[in-house]
Amino acid sequence: MDRVNLILEALASSPGNAEDGDSEAVRSAHADVKGRVEHRFGGHADAKRALEQYEEKPEEGRERLKEVLDSTGAGDDFDIIAAAQTLMKLVDPEGGAAGTYAVPARSFPGATIGH
Repeated sequence: MDRVNLILEALASSPGNAEDGDSEAVRSAHADVKGRVEHRFGGHADAKRALEQYEEKPEEGRERLKEVLDSTGAGDDFDIIAAAQTLMKLVDPEGGAAGTYAVPARSFPGATIGH
């Protein structure tokens, strides 16, 4: 899965998608992802509006938020990606175990492999 789509999937997930015992962990992980994305957006009102639109109507707001995530470099933010992976592994343990949410380290700008 590419980094921006991973973030979009994480933002679209909800505690209702997890088993009952995991809902608090999912809520916390979701808040972490959203908080990191909002921090990345800084004071850009347009970016925050795109996130709000996506949360209200994911299908309608997906392309706009994808553009904003790309333009702000959110997909290159290792902490956002790691938080999104954590969330998705809670929401979809089978997919997490199968590597569905894996992002190769070398896909990050400036990543050094093997050092």
